[in-house]
Amino acid sequence: MTQPSALLQRLEAQDLLPTDAVAVLYGGAEARGWADPVAVGRIRIVTASPHEGPAGVPEPEPASAAGHRVVIDDREARVSWWTGAQLRSVIGRVSWERLRGATVAPLLGEAEELVVEDLLTGSAELGGELLGELRREAERSAFQSFVRTRSLGDAEGALEDAAGQLRSGDVHSAVLSARKAFGHLVDNMLEEQGCYGTYAPELRARRFVEAAPPRLGFAEYWAVETMRDLDPAHGGAWVEQVLAWCAQEFAAQPADLVRRAMRGPRRGW
Repeated sequence: MTQPSALLQRLEAQDLLPTDAVAVLYGGAEARGWADPVAVGRIRIVTASPHEGPAGVPEPEPASAAGHRVVIDDREARVSWWTGAQLRSVIGRVSWERLRGATVAPLLGEAEELVVEDLLTGSAELGGELLGELRREAERSAFQSFVRTRSLGDAEGALEDAAGQLRSGDVHSAVLSARKAFGHLVDNMLEEQGCYGTYAPELRARRFVEAAPPRLGFAEYWAVETMRDLDPAHGGAWVEQVLAWCAQEFAAQPADLVRRAMRGPRRGW
């Protein structure tokens, strides 16, 4: 008989695991094998029927659920309760049909995107068969194209900003816009490899190492990410160099994704 995981034991000890729990999904940096003692984990408990959180407080709607904050083994985590139907409803929001008809970004809220991301990258602590089925549904969905069109749209907007700022002599702003465009194009590159996580840009280097994209080496990536070669007295030259790489990378993208690239609320980094 398989022994329950330490996480399940901790959840039971804190009366957070309902008796009708059929699956437990753990997402976040630690679940992906990235050591980070202060990272907040995301624990999604799938139950056979809708569940009320601690003290009888109903969970928020999935699209806005932040989760109930708990501390497990001195680590902070957010616990939320879902039914299989609720998870499938979120996956349904990244259908190919919805992508083809979309005209305005964002197509997914942050909470929804993290649900799908955790299904694709998290670890199954309980209910591996059910979570495996949901993962395959997410893999067949248009999720990858959803997030890539968002990254491409953000990159396109930042590229236009950088070019305009450089022409007007606002070099400082152009430097920041060029770095932002580069970051979004790297995100797209990583998403192309199935390595998601753009809501944690501070972990981009981790994702880069994991994905090992073929068109860009880590040393080259890190030089731009850290602005290593930027000469404050000649910022325009650095901007032009970064924009040249970005233009080349943007031109290499599939035409259908470029055509669908949508700009939503501007994201940092």
